[in-house]
Amino acid sequence: MSPDFAALDAHYATARAMLGWSDGRFFGRVPERSGWSPAEHLWHTEAAARGVLAAIVAIQRGRAAAAEVSLRATAFLSVGEISRGRSQAPATATPPDGLTREAVEALVGKNAAAWARLRDEAEGLPAIPGTVDHPLLGPLRAADWVRFAGIHAAHHDAIAAEVAAE
Repeated sequence: MSPDFAALDAHYATARAMLGWSDGRFFGRVPERSGWSPAEHLWHTEAAARGVLAAIVAIQRGRAAAAEVSLRATAFLSVGEISRGRSQAPATATPPDGLTREAVEALVGKNAAAWARLRDEAEGLPAIPGTVDHPLLGPLRAADWVRFAGIHAAHHDAIAAEVAAE
């Protein structure tokens, strides 16, 4: 198993645990830590993962550019961490008002199943040509997108745990 899928396995174990939290813990906000609740962090992570999965499918189906991965992306993927408070979530990954546990649970379940299917093709991902642009990092290959998803999930899981601990 690649480290990238290990990070996603850890995320989905965390997500399943979070889904079992009380409403107060799951939906509670601590503005000094984050503007989002743990539920909102989880929903955001999963909404972003939908875009990651779509990028990987585009690459697999040959609907991708032939651009080189930038030094910025290579450095980010090597470091494997996201600095806090440095980026603004795109509208498509901004949690909606009135978020429900059921909506989060449905998105987690759908994505966990998609990642499980993709795992069967993991060994071949590095060899697939083509890139799809990440809005901040630029062109990423399929295997890079998997790595990004694990890094992004770990980042938001850590923030959600901080908020829940308050």
